[in-house]
Amino acid sequence: ARSLVWAVSLRKIGSPLLNFIMFPLYTVASESGVMRMEATGLYTLTGEGEEKDLISCEEALNVIKKEYEYSSNATLENVSLRYVSIKKNNQYELTPAWFFKVKEEKRFQTGTGQASEEISVYYAVHAVTGNIMEKDG
Repeated sequence: ARSLVWAVSLRKIGSPLLNFIMFPLYTVASESGVMRMEATGLYTLTGEGEEKDLISCEEALNVIKKEYEYSSNATLENVSLRYVSIKKNNQYELTPAWFFKVKEEKRFQTGTGQASEEISVYYAVHAVTGNIMEKDG
């Protein structure tokens, strides 16, 4: 697969009210906290995109499997290919990354016996280089 890597800069219009109108931020929240946040119109393209080959989803998943140890009860819950912004000097580059959500049951000993809890771990793998960009959880 191939994708474009874009050079971009942050947009600035001036007044906070105009920024709010031009670059809306949508948030979905529940009693548990923020569920989703989305902002649009934050970047201005500063040049042509550069076409690059992407690693496959399977290759990205293998990167994570090599780097981190999972128990047999780990479940891959979500996979998506997204653009992420990476700061380079005073500009940003939008580059593709594979995002994975892995759910795992962690067992532990308590004073009264064994207990367990489900945790979710999120990973981002650079879709061009295959490097792990981030782990959260």
